[in-house]
Amino acid sequence: DEEVVVVIMDFLKRKGYFKALTALENESKISMNSYGKEVSYLRRLILDGQWEDAENFLVPVKAELGGDLERIQFLFHRQRFLELIYKQSLGNAVMELVDEVKKFEGKCSEREFQQLCYCLTLKNLNDHPDFRTWTPHRGRAICFDDVLPYIESVYGANQPFPNNGGADSDGVHSLYPSAPANNSKVGVGEMEPMRLLALIKQALLYQVDMAYRSSSKSGSPPEKVKLSIFKDFKLEAGNGTYGRSRGVSTP
Repeated sequence: DEEVVVVIMDFLKRKGYFKALTALENESKISMNSYGKEVSYLRRLILDGQWEDAENFLVPVKAELGGDLERIQFLFHRQRFLELIYKQSLGNAVMELVDEVKKFEGKCSEREFQQLCYCLTLKNLNDHPDFRTWTPHRGRAICFDDVLPYIESVYGANQPFPNNGGADSDGVHSLYPSAPANNSKVGVGEMEPMRLLALIKQALLYQVDMAYRSSSKSGSPPEKVKLSIFKDFKLEAGNGTYGRSRGVSTP
């Protein structure tokens, strides 16, 4: 069951359905990645949009982070700012930018700052070419990915795949990007992109193949066959005419 959930998660992530991905992870207690207790907790704060708590969480390691802490704080504030724009809370967004303008300086490039200023002129954040597919949940996932390299040196990188399927501080069990030699499970990193669609296509082709193998009719499969994942394939009138096989089209 865990592998089925992870295959679905991969599909959701690649299609950009980050809100659904987060909900599935929370409900199933399964994650595609594994992080230490501290990183997992910070990730949860970021995905939940608890920016003040996320900043406070990093205070104890301020010395270890050094100048990277300012960059992380900028990433937090940028995400919060973009969410205000996305929700069309322009008044609050302007106040946010004015209040943080001095703090932003030195933490971001001139292009990044100009980009945020330009967002204030838009009626819809998605009108900006850099944020055409942006959503709050997608942005939070990207925010964590941007923050991760800065905190790995303090908290450590991804943890190894445990033999007993360990859980992080939130009780989330993980199927990690790679599995060591002493574990029989295949690592998530070895999974081909869009594995879910590949499995569905294989299942449909298998149904067609088995239907013709078990049929008493002679001849090759029809040139065109209309398939649907909503029901099993059966040989019946309307499925196609027999002739030279040119393959089967799948949805």
